[in-house]
Amino acid sequence: MEDLKELIASFPRDEGIRYFYHFTPSFPEDLVEQGIIVANPRWEQSFLEFTNNELDDIESVINDNKSTKVKQNRAMIIVAVYEDEMEKFIRPIANDYVNTVYWEGVGSPDYIVDSANIIGYIDLETLTFVLNDFANVELSSNRLY
Repeated sequence: MEDLKELIASFPRDEGIRYFYHFTPSFPEDLVEQGIIVANPRWEQSFLEFTNNELDDIESVINDNKSTKVKQNRAMIIVAVYEDEMEKFIRPIANDYVNTVYWEGVGSPDYIVDSANIIGYIDLETLTFVLNDFANVELSSNRLY
């Protein structure tokens, strides 16, 4: 857990980046590859935004979400979006794409969080962070785009 805490605490914070998380029972590898389908374009419906204190103490975030074990969640997906690109965080999904991804929610799956916004996930069993090499936000001082 200490390595995980140190890694998450090292995420850059002074570059206009906002960090969000989402617990899921889905296979996180699939979500990182395909994106996350959501029913509502408002991020508040599917994600929680990290505070600086939460980034400094990821253990408390995991422990405070007691429903994680009840729902048998496999992973905590972590999303990062530049503040000036928030309108790209959740976008309408193409009609022909809906049938190709797993939908775990309630309602109509009309929106997607592109996999490029997912910086990785925490495997809740091993407590390791798996990086998405194709994320738009690089965990350094440089943007990919």
